[in-house]
Amino acid sequence: MSKLTKPQLTELLKFYTVKLQRSRSEDMRKAYQQSVEQITEFMYEGKVSGGADVFVICNQMGLKDVRGFIRTYLGKVQTRAEILEEKISDYLKTRVHPYPGVDLPSEVIIRTIFDNIMAEPPNLEKAAEMFTNYYKIDRVKLKFDQYLLTTLFYDFDDNTITVNPTRITHKLQKLEFMLIGLFEHLCDRNLWKFGNATLDESQKLQREETIEFVKRFASKCSDLGLLPPPNKD
Repeated sequence: MSKLTKPQLTELLKFYTVKLQRSRSEDMRKAYQQSVEQITEFMYEGKVSGGADVFVICNQMGLKDVRGFIRTYLGKVQTRAEILEEKISDYLKTRVHPYPGVDLPSEVIIRTIFDNIMAEPPNLEKAAEMFTNYYKIDRVKLKFDQYLLTTLFYDFDDNTITVNPTRITHKLQKLEFMLIGLFEHLCDRNLWKFGNATLDESQKLQREETIEFVKRFASKCSDLGLLPPPNKD
């Protein structure tokens, strides 16, 4: 893919997208999905995670029966989403401490975190440092990527919060998303688990606790006069 121009990559992505939409075989559908994900990733990030896709492997080996190759040698083909879900599931098994609840930082720390996040330009590194120092956990790394497909992503492999600044449309979103990333880092560093249910249920419980933490933080900011009182209507 590195030898293709952006227009050529766009056409290649369209080709595999159509193939994906028309595919009736589950194995081939996942093979096309893998190609779509890798091309998209390369277009936005300039690299591809994981190994070569099925079509590249078959081309290198001079094979024309892609479906037969999948069934014979590769077994079940996984999409990137399935691989990520499996990875997250394995990771969550390492979390062994039941979530005990968490107190907010002191008023001085809250004010300092707020001021640094809301400053122009924001000093997110300083805000993150104040947060991690208060909770006595390892520092978190921050990255900015305008091509990130979501507003924020926390990578538990290397404890990095990646933010797409182009997706933040108003100032309060800076506070909200930074707190979400910092709370995820706090949970990760303390190996907190949320319930003993399925992966989906555990993630749902953590999302609920994350939202609750952000709401409590914002409410304290209102009490300190940093934010207007919440609308109760």
